[in-house]
Amino acid sequence: MSGMFDSKTDKSKRKQERAQKEERAKKKVRSISIWITSVFLLLFLTALIANSGWLQRTLPVVSIDGVDFSAAEYEYFFNSQLIEYVNFYSQIGYPTPDLNRPFSSQVVDVFVDEETGEMRDITWDDIFTETTYTSMRRITGLYNEAKENDFALTDEDYAALDAEFEAIREEAKNENISADAFLQFYLGFGDNINMRVYKNILEFVALAELYSEYTRSNFEYTDAQIDEYYEENADSIDLFSYRTFTVAYQTPDDDVEDMEAAIEQAKSDAHDEALGLEETISNEDDFISAAQSYDEERFAEPDSTLVEDWRGSSLSADFAEWLTAPERRAGDTTVIEVSSGSAILLFVSRDNGDYREYVDNILRSDSHSAWVRDITDATGMPIRHFAFFLVNKR
Repeated sequence: MSGMFDSKTDKSKRKQERAQKEERAKKKVRSISIWITSVFLLLFLTALIANSGWLQRTLPVVSIDGVDFSAAEYEYFFNSQLIEYVNFYSQIGYPTPDLNRPFSSQVVDVFVDEETGEMRDITWDDIFTETTYTSMRRITGLYNEAKENDFALTDEDYAALDAEFEAIREEAKNENISADAFLQFYLGFGDNINMRVYKNILEFVALAELYSEYTRSNFEYTDAQIDEYYEENADSIDLFSYRTFTVAYQTPDDDVEDMEAAIEQAKSDAHDEALGLEETISNEDDFISAAQSYDEERFAEPDSTLVEDWRGSSLSADFAEWLTAPERRAGDTTVIEVSSGSAILLFVSRDNGDYREYVDNILRSDSHSAWVRDITDATGMPIRHFAFFLVNKR
């Protein structure tokens, strides 16, 4: 009896152990499944957040004097610098970066590192990073200064910004795209910007710039200060009127034996012709007649030779010395060699105009520029954070 009982007890015990073992195995499988699912869910959510641009619009990548900038905000300042540079310099034939290649691979110049003595490449990425940081430091410095002095945007300022935002929405609607896409692709402010970020940036910049303009308007100068500056810089401030046209030299044929000598002779002939025409001029009517005798079609309009109220600082380098000479009087004439031939000039007038207003504006601008420069210099250098890798670099 006892042996039989022991046998049954052993079987029951083994069965119970098997059940417990199976349960532990099931729990382990469930734990592994939950872990794997959690990892995949985390990866999915991370990818979803990254692709949504949330990280790029939220995490600080650069800090300047207590102000944090996200990747989207940094990209806005970077691309604004780029757009301004390309739009201006491409029109006058200056080199600009290839927008289809990484800026870090495009070498613009080289310099010698003073510490190591080694040659170092300067790339478009170096250039635009530097100008972006300077722009951000300037705006941040002005923004902080405005805050410290309790300067704030007015209701009218906010209304003007709202009108700009609404204009962007309307333009985006006309293009059948979202306002965010319009900012990103049509205006070129970067792939991560949206209207919320753009609104924050413009309010930030507006406060800085309006405070800057407010400060500029508060610089004041006495009449004595204005007169002193004018006396020292009259030649660049006064307004000059004169008449001019150029007797162009004739380009020699390609088959001449000595091209250099032929060009010099052509210039000499043009100069002699200009001198002959100058001898016929004693007043403005004579000048008009001389110009029309040289080229009737080109100078058919009497005022086609007239340069009127031209600021001294903007005078042609070829003409400035003669026009600004203190002995110059109405009716004076001269012939001046220029690159295309010989120019005939007749002096009409010199007028100081409303120089007080003009000088006051110069002095304000000079003082304001120095003030902004000091604020920028006093603003801390940008501090890069780990999240800078989120920036969509050119």
